[in-house]
Amino acid sequence: MITEQRIDRLTLQMIELSQKLEGQAQMLTVFKRLDQNMDTTAESLANLTIKTSRLADEQAEFRQEVNRKFEEVIKK
Repeated sequence: MITEQRIDRLTLQMIELSQKLEGQAQMLTVFKRLDQNMDTTAESLANLTIKTSRLADEQAEFRQEVNRKFEEVIKK
């Protein structure tokens, strides 16, 4: 037969295990949020890179147009 002390010890161990599992579940929730945030950040960074590239292309085209017009003015 299980003694009262043994039951108390098992109860305490079950409580500790429950607390550890709860802590691990909270950590898992935090890690999932971090993973989602990393995905969002990566997507935003990719979009920013694309927009920056487009702006650089537009700026280069604008500079070429300005240079052409400037050369036309100089030739006159």
